[in-house]
Amino acid sequence: MTEKTEDVTVELLDQVAAIATAAGERLLAVYSTDSRPSTMAELMEVARRNERVASGGLEDALHALRPDARFVGDEEEASALPDGEWWVVDDAEGSVNHVHGLAEWGVSIALVVDGQPVLAVFRQPVADLTYTAVRGRGARVNGQPLAVSRKEGLTIAIVGTGQAEAAQ
Repeated sequence: MTEKTEDVTVELLDQVAAIATAAGERLLAVYSTDSRPSTMAELMEVARRNERVASGGLEDALHALRPDARFVGDEEEASALPDGEWWVVDDAEGSVNHVHGLAEWGVSIALVVDGQPVLAVFRQPVADLTYTAVRGRGARVNGQPLAVSRKEGLTIAIVGTGQAEAAQ
């Protein structure tokens, strides 16, 4: 681990989790299982509202934690970032699901240092789940360690798929 990543502490992880939780709560406040947009314009309007609601104060809060870190959003290319610290944020991950009243959505925040992810948080408000990870220290859900599945084959596995988004 480099000097830059050594200061990624449990305290920083907890602070990022709190920021993701606050953004998730803002989204939860405008969430409805009865949501059924009837036109593409309506869907896009609600999706844009979700982005505004979730992002309110999120970037400022992360900037306060790491003033030198820059930001990249979910719509931008995060695979080849220049050296330095980067917050990679999707403040309304699964917004299409949120718009349609489905529960599978959340807020994701990762800290990437010199091209290496060092910290990640995903908050899923409806299920009250917070997934966290720190490079070299494992991953957790609601504070409990996650482990690799012990399943021995695909014949006993469950496979899920996502929904393709319509071209705009």
